[in-house]
Amino acid sequence: MNNRINPFSDNRREREKDSVIILNYEDSIKWFSNSNYLFEGHRGSGKTSILTAYNYEFVWRKDSPIRPCKELENIYSNPNFIGVIYKCENQDKSTWQNWANINTQKNAQYLYTTYLNFFFAEKFIEAVLKIILSDDKYKEELSEEYLFINTVLDKAFPLIKNRPILFDYSLTSLKILFSDIHNSIRHSIIYEDSFNEIKNEICIHDNCSLIVEICKLIQKHFSSFKDILFFPLIDDVNRLTKWQLQCINSMLLNVENPISIKLSCVFGLYETKGSIDGRIIGNSDLSTIYLGYDNDITKISKQKDITPLLEEIFNIRVKSIYSNISHIDLEELFGKTPDLNNLLLETLATSQKTDVQELVDCYQKSGEKYFTDFWLDNENIRQPIKEKSSLNKLEKRQRDSSIYNKFRQTAIFTIIDHYNLGGKGFTYSSLDIIKHLICGSVRNFLKICELLWEDIENLIENDEITRQLDNDLQNKAIRKTAEHVFLGVDDRSLKEGSETTCRTICVRLSTLFKLFISKDSLKKTTECLSLRIKRSEQSDNIEDIIESIVLFEAFIKHEDKDDYLIGLHPILSPHFNLPYRSPFYYPHSVSSREFSDLIMGTDQEAKEAIETIFSKRIGIEKNQLTIFDDAEEMD
Repeated sequence: MNNRINPFSDNRREREKDSVIILNYEDSIKWFSNSNYLFEGHRGSGKTSILTAYNYEFVWRKDSPIRPCKELENIYSNPNFIGVIYKCENQDKSTWQNWANINTQKNAQYLYTTYLNFFFAEKFIEAVLKIILSDDKYKEELSEEYLFINTVLDKAFPLIKNRPILFDYSLTSLKILFSDIHNSIRHSIIYEDSFNEIKNEICIHDNCSLIVEICKLIQKHFSSFKDILFFPLIDDVNRLTKWQLQCINSMLLNVENPISIKLSCVFGLYETKGSIDGRIIGNSDLSTIYLGYDNDITKISKQKDITPLLEEIFNIRVKSIYSNISHIDLEELFGKTPDLNNLLLETLATSQKTDVQELVDCYQKSGEKYFTDFWLDNENIRQPIKEKSSLNKLEKRQRDSSIYNKFRQTAIFTIIDHYNLGGKGFTYSSLDIIKHLICGSVRNFLKICELLWEDIENLIENDEITRQLDNDLQNKAIRKTAEHVFLGVDDRSLKEGSETTCRTICVRLSTLFKLFISKDSLKKTTECLSLRIKRSEQSDNIEDIIESIVLFEAFIKHEDKDDYLIGLHPILSPHFNLPYRSPFYYPHSVSSREFSDLIMGTDQEAKEAIETIFSKRIGIEKNQLTIFDDAEEMD
């Protein structure tokens, strides 16, 4: 049974050969309307895959790798749109910024918008040409090619002196011309040509005027495309400078039929909603689709449970090896959320400590249902729960609310750490916990499956899986995935002579958050694994560092009114033995100085910042703390 091929070994779609793109999202049919959409999610949540599912190169292929859900089948069997993609990661952000510093931001915005106009113009013309040449039914479409090209040249080069001469009036020549122009702009940026030198060679276009005109002309002169919608696709706008994003926002405000723009961005990194002229894009200008399992990250209802998507991806991968295997239910394979009380008791049973054994004996005699309830009441951390019959209406609602569950879940980690049971630690297992940890990242789910593949294969009998994966095996794979993510975080110094790296910042925050779930801190609030910082008090340097750590999948960030909420990405929780639930419950407010020392300070400054933050939290003097007595530095 031990098959050599692991169908989960490629967990990045960009590196897969003949990859399948799965579209299985609720209400996704509206995404194909003539409206602007932003697809926002954490790394690995499928943002690029969705933009790829708009890309004409896949949509118009007879052997398309796209696997749409039922409501999208008609759209893909007879597509009415052409999408072309621009990947922001392929443009050199620092080179554009250097040019802007020399030639002014305003001129840089003119030039960058012109670059995008010619880039998308070239790509749409290329798309139309390839579609026409791909099928004989379009062969009559080139009858108005000359008239189309002549009109396009009038729009692209309204001044005769700027108008280039084509070798021949063909779509191919026009495509090459526009390609040469946007490539020459990038060349000029690299070699720091002045704005005046560049504008003498090309015609400057603001907003998205050229793209709109060309797409309207395509509809007019090519009858098969008269009802086609055009989608400029811009992937990873979080990689743009703020002023470049203002260019994109200006395009969103000025775009018109038959064009709508689709964007993707890492969650929390859409830096500005402002445009070049100061206008602000609103919900009517750009609708946001949140990808991945919500996990109550922002306490706002977002994308629903991604189980169907994960299940379809999982089954397609497995069927590539075992073509006759029955459909695998992920909840049956990984199990439902385990009984956390039993998990804790199993962990406590491994301890040889007398005080732990005596505590368990007392719990068993108490008749209390949950060990955590018994312990929390015994330690006077939470008010004892009254008998339900003696509660008033409000108290009954409070008792039935999630607050007690939150206490129980956090207290498990507190108890394990308090009694030094870290040898075994918490057993991270079950589909529900995995979804909390991956925070919408399909990529991390596939990594977990890759590590579990041999164990999954061992469960296959007669083309069926009839047993659940062992919890300890899941825990091992999940912890290895967490370590894999942590080791992928940049460990280079953030600035010359600094002790600080993105990885050490993760360690510093984990040290603080471990204190936040200690027994003394638990009396303050139930769950607190994030920090609240005033946005107005942060320097650009700090914001750049936060963005870098988010991109390394180490932080998650949310903007709440005037504040930033910063937490470790849940996938790192197993690496640091932290709770797996959303970090954004009850964020702890810190000052700008405390946060700066924690993020950018020396090890000693970070240590003092941790002591200051924690002493304020639990309400004692800093000199009374003993949190670092047993260690000279943070581990």
